[in-house]
Amino acid sequence: MEQVPYKTRSGLKIGSNYTPPKPNRMTRDEEVMQGILLGIEPDWSQKRIAIFVGYIALFVTLFSALVMLKD
Repeated sequence: MEQVPYKTRSGLKIGSNYTPPKPNRMTRDEEVMQGILLGIEPDWSQKRIAIFVGYIALFVTLFSALVMLKD
């Protein structure tokens, strides 16, 4: 027989149906969705990629303009 945490005078078994909660194991997708809801950007977000591509385009444009000025 299982040991019940507490038994009252009237025979009520408090905690007899208690089961401990299962540990929370989130998948990668669930972590990303939770981060989005909390306003945390992942490292590979589209915004960061667009900024990176914009900086590269700016660098290439300035470099090509500098080369054209030398000629």
